[in-house]
Amino acid sequence: MTRAEFLYLCEEDTIAAGVLDSKACFEVIEEAARLVGIGDYLMGGKSENEHGLMLFFPREPRFKMPVKGPDRRFMAMPAYLGGRFDVCGNKWYGSNIENSKRGLPRSTHLITLNDQETGLPLCVMVANLISAMRTGSVPGVAAKYLAPEAEIVGIVGGGVINRGAAKSLAVASGKAKEIKIYDIIPDKGAEFARQMTKDTGVPVRAVDSLEACVSGSDIIHFCSAGRVSPALDSSWLKSGALVEISHAIIYDEQLVKASNVVMDKLLMHKVWHESDPDLFLPSVPVLKMIEAGRLSEEHIMDLADIVAGKHQGRYNNGKTTMFLASGMPVWDVAWACQIYRNALARGLGQKLKLWDAPCWR
Repeated sequence: MTRAEFLYLCEEDTIAAGVLDSKACFEVIEEAARLVGIGDYLMGGKSENEHGLMLFFPREPRFKMPVKGPDRRFMAMPAYLGGRFDVCGNKWYGSNIENSKRGLPRSTHLITLNDQETGLPLCVMVANLISAMRTGSVPGVAAKYLAPEAEIVGIVGGGVINRGAAKSLAVASGKAKEIKIYDIIPDKGAEFARQMTKDTGVPVRAVDSLEACVSGSDIIHFCSAGRVSPALDSSWLKSGALVEISHAIIYDEQLVKASNVVMDKLLMHKVWHESDPDLFLPSVPVLKMIEAGRLSEEHIMDLADIVAGKHQGRYNNGKTTMFLASGMPVWDVAWACQIYRNALARGLGQKLKLWDAPCWR
C-alpha cells in the first residue's frame, strides 16, 4: 500500500481559503439544504438524524471528571453529505461558558473529513470559524425563503454566531436597509454595530432594549449565550415578522399556535430532546406541546423541504413565522468540504503523514 497522508488546516489557513466569505457560505448551505430535502445525506444514529453524541457530565463531583454546567459539554457530530460533496465528516468540540474568563472562545471545534469509500482522513481543520459561519448562514437561507422582502433586521446577541448571521442576512435580503443589534452588554453591542456596518455594507445600529430590537423588525434573529434566556413578548412583533431562534429563548404557546412554524429538521429536534429532556433547545416548548397533544406535527415544516421545493416557503397569510434551528452536522461537512477544496487549489495547509506503509493490515 502506498504512503497515506492528510491535510491539516489551522485557522489562518481556513481564512485564506475563504471561510469568512459569507456569500459563498450562504450558497453552500443552501445547496446542502436542497440535498437534505431530497434525502441525499446521513447523520448519526439509527434515525439517521441525530444532532450528535454528547458526553453527559454528572451533577455531583466524581473522580476528576467535569461536572454539569452551562454550555459545558463535549460532542461528536458525524454526517455524510452527497451531491458534489460526497464526503463523510465529523465535528468534535468541547465547550465551557467559563472559558471567557481564561481569554478563550466558549467552544473549540475540529472537523475531520474522510473519504467516503476508503475511510481515510482527507483533512483535519480548526473549525471555530467554519461552525460560526455555517450557523450564521442557516438563518440567511431561511430568510431567503421565508422573508424575501425584509428591510429591517433585528439581531439579539453580539457574539460570533450573530456576526455570521448579520453577514448572511444581509446577503439573503438585498433589500435590507438597517440592522439593529441588542446585547445586554452595551459596549459589546456598540462594537458589533461598528464592525458589522463595515462588514455588511448595511447600517447597523445598537439599541438599548430587547423591545427596541424586536419592534418594527421584519426579521429578528436570536442567538445569545448565557445563564438567562431572553423572553420574547409577542406584542412587540410586527405583523408577518420572521422570528429566527438559534439559541434557547422564552416564548409562549399562543405565539406558536398563531405562527407558521419551520425547523431545520423536526426529526433531529425530537431525537435530541428524547436523549436529553433537560436540555433547553430552541424547540423545546414546541416539542412539549406536541407530546401533550396540544399541537400537531403537521403544523411544522422542515426548511430543507422548502428549499427542495416540496413545500411553499413564504406564507402570504399575515402570520408570524417562527424558524427554530439547532444545527445540523451536514452544514459543517458542506462548508468544511468547500474550504478543504479551496485550500487544495490554493496550496494551503500542511500535509501530515499517516504512514509510508501500514505496519498491520
